[in-house]
Amino acid sequence: MEIIPRLELNTLGGLQILREGTLLTGFESRKARAMLIYLALEPRPHPRAALAGLLWSDFPEPRARGNLRRVLCNLRHLLAPHLIITPQTIAFDTQSNYWFDVEEFMRLPPPQAVSLYQGDFMAGFSVSDAPLFEEWMLGWQERLRLEMLNMLHKLVSQHRSRGEYEIAIAYAHRLLVLDPWREEIHRDLMGMLALTGQRSAALAQYEKCRQLLEQELGLTPLEETTALYRRLVNGEIGNIREEARRGVCLPFLGREEEHTALVAQWEQAQQGQGGLTLVSGEAGVGKTRLVEEVMHYAETQGAMVLRGRCYEFGDSVPYHPIAEALRSVLNREAKGPTGKETVVPFSLRAPPLLAPGWLTELSRLLPELRQSDAHLSAPVQASDETARSRLFEAVARFLLAIGHPPSTAPPPPSIPCLFLDDLHWAERSTLDLLHYLVRRLQKRPVWIVGTYRPEEVFLRHPLTRLRQGLGRDHLVTLLPLAPLPAGVVEQAARSLVGEEQGSDLGDFLYRESEGNPFILVETVNNLWEERALYRTEEARWQWVGPPTGEMLPPGVQDVILQRVGRLSDVARRLLTLAAVVGRQFDLPLLRAAAGSNAGDLEHSLHEWLERRLVRPLHPGFDFGHDKIRATLYHTLKPGQRRLLHRQIGAALEQLYAQQPEKVCEQLAYHYEQAEAAGPALTYLLLAGDKAATVYAHREALDFYSRALPLANEEQQKRNILLRQGRSLRFLARYEQAEKCWRQVIAGGEGDLLSIQAANELGRLYIVRCDYDQARYWSKQAHRWATRLGSRAEATRAWQTEGRVERQRGNLSRARRLFQNALAVYRAAGDKPGEAACLMELGNVALRGGRWERARLWFEQALTLYRILEDPQKQARCLEAYGLAHWRQGNNEAARPALEESLALYRTIGDREGEAASLNDLGLVHIVQDNVAETQQCWEQSIALYRSLGLEKKAASGLHNLAILHMDQGHFTQAQHNLEESLTLNLTAGDRLSEALDRGWLGKLCLMQGKYEEAWEQLKKAVALDEENGGSEEERWHHAWLGWAAYERGDWPAAQTILKTALRLIRGRKADLQAAEVYEWLAAVHLAQGHGPAALKAAQQFKQVTKTLGQTTGLDKGHILLATIYGSGLVGETEDPLPYFERALSRLSEATPYAQGLALRRYGAYLLRSGARQQGKACLRRAQTLFEQLGARGELDKVRRLLRGDEPPPLRW
Repeated sequence: MEIIPRLELNTLGGLQILREGTLLTGFESRKARAMLIYLALEPRPHPRAALAGLLWSDFPEPRARGNLRRVLCNLRHLLAPHLIITPQTIAFDTQSNYWFDVEEFMRLPPPQAVSLYQGDFMAGFSVSDAPLFEEWMLGWQERLRLEMLNMLHKLVSQHRSRGEYEIAIAYAHRLLVLDPWREEIHRDLMGMLALTGQRSAALAQYEKCRQLLEQELGLTPLEETTALYRRLVNGEIGNIREEARRGVCLPFLGREEEHTALVAQWEQAQQGQGGLTLVSGEAGVGKTRLVEEVMHYAETQGAMVLRGRCYEFGDSVPYHPIAEALRSVLNREAKGPTGKETVVPFSLRAPPLLAPGWLTELSRLLPELRQSDAHLSAPVQASDETARSRLFEAVARFLLAIGHPPSTAPPPPSIPCLFLDDLHWAERSTLDLLHYLVRRLQKRPVWIVGTYRPEEVFLRHPLTRLRQGLGRDHLVTLLPLAPLPAGVVEQAARSLVGEEQGSDLGDFLYRESEGNPFILVETVNNLWEERALYRTEEARWQWVGPPTGEMLPPGVQDVILQRVGRLSDVARRLLTLAAVVGRQFDLPLLRAAAGSNAGDLEHSLHEWLERRLVRPLHPGFDFGHDKIRATLYHTLKPGQRRLLHRQIGAALEQLYAQQPEKVCEQLAYHYEQAEAAGPALTYLLLAGDKAATVYAHREALDFYSRALPLANEEQQKRNILLRQGRSLRFLARYEQAEKCWRQVIAGGEGDLLSIQAANELGRLYIVRCDYDQARYWSKQAHRWATRLGSRAEATRAWQTEGRVERQRGNLSRARRLFQNALAVYRAAGDKPGEAACLMELGNVALRGGRWERARLWFEQALTLYRILEDPQKQARCLEAYGLAHWRQGNNEAARPALEESLALYRTIGDREGEAASLNDLGLVHIVQDNVAETQQCWEQSIALYRSLGLEKKAASGLHNLAILHMDQGHFTQAQHNLEESLTLNLTAGDRLSEALDRGWLGKLCLMQGKYEEAWEQLKKAVALDEENGGSEEERWHHAWLGWAAYERGDWPAAQTILKTALRLIRGRKADLQAAEVYEWLAAVHLAQGHGPAALKAAQQFKQVTKTLGQTTGLDKGHILLATIYGSGLVGETEDPLPYFERALSRLSEATPYAQGLALRRYGAYLLRSGARQQGKACLRRAQTLFEQLGARGELDKVRRLLRGDEPPPLRW
């Protein structure tokens, strides 16, 4: 194989072209070199005319092309292996052996990239008589120069934030060479020079900045720059860097790559591409420290950081970490009316950052909003899905608002950064809200960062599903952290004790910590406390060597216990009590729980802080690491734990006597651990109801499940079971929900609890498509409610029964039930109930084929739902509305409605609704011949339904997918899908859907040549249509039955049936079935020898397909016309050959079945025309296709034509 010499293109700082390291000469002109660089930097095929216009725009076209040929000849001679030259286009071969500094500059990370930039792109090079090329070159110069400036700015910021000032100073000097007027860089440089002890250089830098601004721009330095200068002059340099605190402070080492990656994510957020970043690693590996380092850096850039943390037993508190994060900004200091710093509640700031309606929704999560603003109303009750989605949207708007307040507000922070620590302990509701925020804010300037421990996140953990789901859509960035390598631990040791002792201390620390930063820090602190590590008079650390006595144990638990053991008795006892409280605690609770044993709590706190066992975390304190809390907790005996938990529970009751709901989750936890059944039951129920109110049903279910064994009274148990069933239904755990509600009914038939349970069962059975059971329980609920006098429950029972009757095809009965319910709701002024009935009436009309009436019902319902701001119901209504338009053949109106419905379902996380919209959207795509989009929609819909356990609902997708497989010629798969759908519909007793499946099975049999089987299936479908009082598919079944009669040779019956289909179609807009009826009517007339009638039907077929925008239909129309014109049955005929040729020219775009039909019909025409050899060639191609498809009927027709055992029939 010939080895291609390496080509090197150097353009940053001039133009130099090398081959194998030697300067390449022989270019015939500057334009030849210009064209080479242009082709390399714009790697795509370029038309010759475009290149001629680029370099010779002022020349006549013939001369420009001549010049281009000359330059190409020169380039081909010099660089043939690197060019792709065709008669039409020229391109640079990006697969050849070459190196291009611009490509490397754009590809490499900033530290390597900036070393390549030796000056502006093609500096000093010009082609004066090619203005278009010059314009292109200048554009690239500016683009690359800006990229270089951005890289240098990032490098300055990164190294400055890490404390690597010498490196940052070097990059800052280089940046100022390129852009000397960037005052913020001058200011950064002054500060860094001061931090490194170069005070004189810092002062000189200010003078240089001042003179440059004054002489070049006529400006004076900003106040920030002048203020820094004054601090330098006054000798306040020591205030710039905080003196090291007492104790050992290890430097932040070994995370440069991860730090750089996070800073890159932060910078993307600044550009409106925030998203989610998840940092993972084992306990103590340094996840929080790493993220906090970056967050501190982001705060220096003006970001607002919101911090929240999940706790080990905090999975009972819905949304706690996010509420904690949001709460941290509610009362941050803001300028008051006097101009002084004061606390201004978020809800009272003027102008308000959120509309009152959204503040009200947010108050579900942050009740203090209503406490600080008496004008803020309580949130209204709404359906689970509606209120939950509004709560999620309120949080999203809050995050956007704090980053972009009204223009009259104080200057906003740059970017909101939401940091959620320890997500492995997050409950499902928090992760659901996090999922919503990531998708809702993916293109907005909001950055969300989380940490978690992989060892705590098992395969079915909700965080695993969240990570996988977002990962598929490229909405999450994963950053794993490993333990520090031995070299980094040694580097940390050297930073403490210097080179002489660094290696030995590093080996010791690595043995003890194995690279875990937390254990490393704890070990170093223990050395310090043991005086094995001390600070000399020269402020250097000295290590005396490994302990002479007992070695430090390898487990961090022992290290922690050694440190805790040095506390005073009171401090140690109170810290143990704090460990029982949890990871975070406050002094009032600790004092109340300790009672008379509190002692000098402030003195104990001083001990903890000095030993770095806890740290301040507003409004209380936090353990330095959760392992400290866990170690202390597990040293307690069971009896001690129960006693301390009871003390803490009593203290919480005392502190929150007026608002127990604020801490009901903690109260439930502590009383459970104390084995105090009475108060534990009270607070578990309160916590369950609280979780259900904010639609955290997994958490609610957990509370109810824990409460049930503690309930002694039967009525109380039934009440818990009723609520437990609702949470289970919301989570699609239908069998368990059914069991709960049946237990409620068994405990007291006919009372209010049993009526509510019966209504719940009726709705549940509808979802599961068990309509007999649904009807039974809806009627039972109505009887009991009537007897008890509960009008509300009786009306709900009507609605449930109406849905059953609609699904069973009893449309008149369903319509009456919904009209009865509608009258009750209107009389009561119940708008949500009224809207629900309007939509159900629309569904009844849609099921009965009354599409215009359905559309009117849906429009009324949609208007109400928009007023009610109920996104889930809007989505359902839009879905049905779009389907009504599709049934009328109005795809232009159907598609946007269905796409809006799908978007709403995805926004609120309604997966069942998403599956339904995908199924319906596939119907629109298939009409428009978008095969790939159609298949994707239906496969996703089926997968979603099955993942939810809704097999019956998957039947619709299976049915539709079968239609697509039929169209593509995959008959076996189509038959499998249809039979599976038919089985599901027969099991459910859904006779309307059964008719659909039988109808399409009949059509499939027609395509396979099973004409008698097709006739039987289609007769059953038509009979079912009549039994059901008609359906929207009735005309389809008549059309295919007419086709079956035609294939059986019963042409009079075929004509009668097809005319019936036309009567059913009359008055509707053009649709696919109208086209098919005209097609087969033309075939019947042709077989009967009625040429003019056949021609008229064929022209109507062509018009309908043209209206629908179906190109395949137009091609079939050309073949139909060609067959009729070639029959000799029409008077003034046209030449059929152009029609055949026009259709056959697009043969490759058709489905295999359609290709076979076209070739069979063209072959028959050629045989009749005497072109037997050509005709047989077409027929053999058709034979191959039909053999592959298994289309026996068409195969028999082709074989008869090839054998010539009968005259070529005039059949379609």
